[in-house]
Amino acid sequence: SGGFDDDVDLSASGGPSDIEYKFNPDELEDDEYKKGSRFSVEIPDNTSIGIYTLTVTGQDGGKSDTVEVVLDVFAVGGGQK
Repeated sequence: SGGFDDDVDLSASGGPSDIEYKFNPDELEDDEYKKGSRFSVEIPDNTSIGIYTLTVTGQDGGKSDTVEVVLDVFAVGGGQK
């Protein structure tokens, strides 16, 4: 089951300090590994445009695994702040 022995807690780091990461669910029990989790990022309007590398981590009591995700923040025209 992905090399983990226990429930896996999910977290993310990196990128601008004002963004928020969400997982649903944020913990995977051993029978949920294959279903996975939905990962989303909330980005405030004032976030600087750019390409950021995020690190997503899964960790149980004794093991962890990471994957890097690229986040591309760009401007969308037509709106006003």
